[in-house]
Amino acid sequence: MIRINLLGAPKPKNKRAAASAAAVMEMGEVGSPKMKVLIVLGLAALLNLGYWYRLDRQKQDIAAKMQVADQRSKARLSGKKSASRPSGQSVHADRQPKKFHSRRGLEL
Repeated sequence: MIRINLLGAPKPKNKRAAASAAAVMEMGEVGSPKMKVLIVLGLAALLNLGYWYRLDRQKQDIAAKMQVADQRSKARLSGKKSASRPSGQSVHADRQPKKFHSRRGLEL
C-alpha cells in the first residue's frame, strides 16, 4: 500500500518528534479567509476614520484662526479709515525722510 502525506508534515523519525508534530497539527487554521478580509477592512476603516477626524480638527482650527485674523484686519482697517487726513496731504506725509549714508558710514 502506498501512503501519501497530504498534510505536509514531515515523517517522525522517533517517538519524540511524533509528539511535537502532533502539537503543531492541533493548532489548525486561525480563521477563515472571509474573517481575515473583514478584519483587514475593519482596520483600514478605523485608520481612515482617525485620519478624517484629525483633518476635520485641523480644518476647524484653521477656520477659527482665519475668523480671528479677519476680525483683526477689519478692526485695523476701520481704525485707519476713521482717522481722515486733510485734502491734498499724502498718506505718508507724517513719516520722516530717510537719511542716506556714504560707504564710510558718515551722513551726507
